Amino acid sequence: MFRNFLAFILALLPFAESFAQRFAPATYRFEGIDLNEVYDLPHHILQALPGSGIQRMRIEYSRTEYTEHLLNKAGYILKTYRVYPDPKHKNRTLKDSTLFSYNSSGVLVAVRRWNDNLFVQDSMTYDVQGRLIYYHSELYDLKGLLYPRNEMVLIHRLRLLSSSDSGTVLLDSNRYDTDTEYSFDNRNRNVKIREEPALDSLSVQASGNTRTYTYWHNNHGRDSVMCKGKEEIYEDGLLIRENTYMAGSPAVSPYCERRYIYDRQYRKLVAVEAFSYYQCSPPLLYTYNSDGWVSSETRVLNREAKVSSYRYYKY
Repeated sequence: MFRNFLAFILALLPFAESFAQRFAPATYRFEGIDLNEVYDLPHHILQALPGSGIQRMRIEYSRTEYTEHLLNKAGYILKTYRVYPDPKHKNRTLKDSTLFSYNSSGVLVAVRRWNDNLFVQDSMTYDVQGRLIYYHSELYDLKGLLYPRNEMVLIHRLRLLSSSDSGTVLLDSNRYDTDTEYSFDNRNRNVKIREEPALDSLSVQASGNTRTYTYWHNNHGRDSVMCKGKEEIYEDGLLIRENTYMAGSPAVSPYCERRYIYDRQYRKLVAVEAFSYYQCSPPLLYTYNSDGWVSSETRVLNREAKVSSYRYYKY
């Protein structure tokens, strides 16, 4: 289906390595439009940046691999670049860059990503209520590796189909001439995707201080009933558990369960536990500096710990 196209293209880009690792065989994934994904930062770090006074953030994965984020005084990321070893040439590094543009309200309106091989450009427009009504994404193959050199390849072209008190519906007429409807709520969260006969949707249940977000799908139109794909459970606004199920099969038990552990007093994420029947993202452990910012992230994979260090520079 077309909405897998962007994931396929991005998986070919070195700067999208962490993005591509989220895809696993038989993994259910809600293939929606998520404007926060372009930052490639954990949500709990990203949401703390506005108003922080941080000018630059550097994440070091090893001596030769790191990412830097440059921010404006309001705390919005303006530029990101990642430096990493060239797998084909020893002692040579490669660089991927991303530029972000915002309107006067601080809302993201354009993203430009490039490396030596590819250039991807996204643009967004919103109505007076701040709701997404236009989204355009295009790709250019700078060396002609996949497509004619420097020829525009359309990824998404979303136009407003309808709007209501609950949100907007955008129609994507893509390069494969298959129409897809994307429904967004008033917070610009993609809550439904319809590409006949396939349907993916998000439902929300609230009970006291707990909210459960459940993603449903009909296995690309092959099932007459909706299957549970993923569950996210929040308490007091904090994600505490995430269950992911086998794609295209009735939910019996999750193939992956992730539990999020916090310092509740300061609402800081300190660890992510992973319980897997098949395949799961690795467990995580966070430490913080005296200013309350993440100072390290440890990933445990194949019984090996990989530590990333965070450095911050203020205005």
